[in-house]
Amino acid sequence: MIVVTGISSFVGFHLALGLKKKGFEVTGIVSKPLEEYSGTRKTRLDHIKDHCALRVLDMTNETEMRRFISEQKPQVWIHHAGFAVQYASPDYDRKMGHAVNVEPLYPLFEALHQNGALGVIVTGSSMEYSVSSEGNSETDFCSPNTPYGLSKLAETLTAMQLSSKYNLPLRIARLYIPFGTFDAEEKLVSQVVNRLKNRTPVSLVPQNVQRDFLYIEDVVSAYATLVEDLKKGGAEIYNVCNGRPISIGELAEFFSKALQAPADLLQFGVYSVRAGEGLASWGRNEKLKALGWSPKPLEEGIRNFLK
Repeated sequence: MIVVTGISSFVGFHLALGLKKKGFEVTGIVSKPLEEYSGTRKTRLDHIKDHCALRVLDMTNETEMRRFISEQKPQVWIHHAGFAVQYASPDYDRKMGHAVNVEPLYPLFEALHQNGALGVIVTGSSMEYSVSSEGNSETDFCSPNTPYGLSKLAETLTAMQLSSKYNLPLRIARLYIPFGTFDAEEKLVSQVVNRLKNRTPVSLVPQNVQRDFLYIEDVVSAYATLVEDLKKGGAEIYNVCNGRPISIGELAEFFSKALQAPADLLQFGVYSVRAGEGLASWGRNEKLKALGWSPKPLEEGIRNFLK
């Protein structure tokens, strides 16, 4: 059985649903009763509740977490839940980030080890890397420029230490920018598509800003690959990314043409790049490709999304 935490989130939702479709037994974890969710998160949970077993579990409650693991004895734990409120802001709550992203790992790894788990996959972040115009490699020195990036790097390093201590296989999935159905409306791709469909202007950063976007189905297949790779043991970091940067201008214009919307609705340069972020951010994915995984062409993912 695979446990996926944080399934009310965009990626967590797709991981639980996608792995279930691939034949895995999946239990999804939410942090509070379903009736307390609203908006897009509620929509996701309403969609998935008939497909996967759902359990309420507060990851910051050590006793509750140990009891759950002792009773359920999961084989693989996909640790996707985390504190990401205002993740791009310099005012990100560092104390809450540590309490949610890092501290639960200590009892988690110990309990999983005691109950015979096969391994753990932790969702990392591209924001763990230093700002660079070059593609990030897993062996790069990390000096994150944001409090959130620092929190995620602390999560990665703690997980690596605990993996070694308990001899519990670990894979860190450093995720770049996923997109697809059921994403939050305020996210870039969803916002561009919705506004272009409604023929309303969309405010954007400069068109030469480059980012690494990956269709959500490719994210799910990457995690499925990492689940199988846990059998090799050890602890490894993998970039989960398309592997090539695309400019915001090129991406937005592709959507404009696909939706037959006037190009002048795209208002580039209204926003500046956020503090702590560079003009370019993308990852190298050769390491993950060596396991047999390969993303579809970005244009194919975009077309599938628009359908």
